[in-house]
This record gives sequence, structure tokens and C-alpha cells, in this order.
Amino acid sequence: MIKSKSYYPKYFKEIESLRKIIVNTDTPIEEKNIAYEKIQKLEENKGKEEKIVSLIKEKLGFDTY
Repeated sequence: MIKSKSYYPKYFKEIESLRKIIVNTDTPIEEKNIAYEKIQKLEENKGKEEKIVSLIKEKLGFDTY
């Protein structure tokens, strides 16, 4: 797995924060839905980033992370 020192710690903190919103029984359903959608978008973006980094390594031979 590719790890960026700047991106991934922030990513994991945000995911953790959003998951807390989702499991909190006092959070309105609308906020839970928004948090869930943000998690999905973050996961999608992470996958795209990993694909790009993999292509850079494969095609150009650079180890950027």
C-alpha cells in the first residue's frame, strides 16, 4: 500500500471523525448521510490517487511515496 506522509494521516483522521458521526445515536439521519457520502468520496479519491501513483512508478520508474 502506498503511504504519503502528508495525506494519509489526515485522511485517516477525517475517516475516523466521519465514522463517529455515523455511529453517534444523537446525530440526525441527514448528518449521518452526509458523513457517509463524504467517506465514500474520500475512499474513491484515495483509490484514484493510488492508481495514479502506481502508473507513475510503472511508466516513469519514480518512487514518489
